[in-house]
Amino acid sequence: MEQRNLINDQETYRLILEKKSTQNITAEEDHYLEKNARKYEYIKKLRDQQSDFFKKIGVNEYVTRIAQEETNLYKPDWTMTKQMMETFNIHSIDAPDDYGSAAYLKRIAPSVQNGHIYSIRRDASGNVTAE
Repeated sequence: MEQRNLINDQETYRLILEKKSTQNITAEEDHYLEKNARKYEYIKKLRDQQSDFFKKIGVNEYVTRIAQEETNLYKPDWTMTKQMMETFNIHSIDAPDDYGSAAYLKRIAPSVQNGHIYSIRRDASGNVTAE
């Protein structure tokens, strides 16, 4: 619920609503508010619930969207190494040591060889990369 597109939609709605409280808005803006009121409230509720959940389990929620938001990194199908998961406070992972690595993915999913699944990790400089 913290993806950029949802945040941008929420911010657009909020700004028009704020504007309406102090000045006249266009018919188009008024229609936008009417059309998106339920969506706005629903997304707000889900964002609050998600935030509470990740606080409760002590995991950085960014883990759910990293491959969608890192600069030049958007990958539709991805996983990450155990070491990368640990940077999001995910520990005690019961998986092979090389889980999530490109080599692991190629071993378990032949389609990886065609570039369908990406391994998200940090390089030696700490930058997020997809392999």
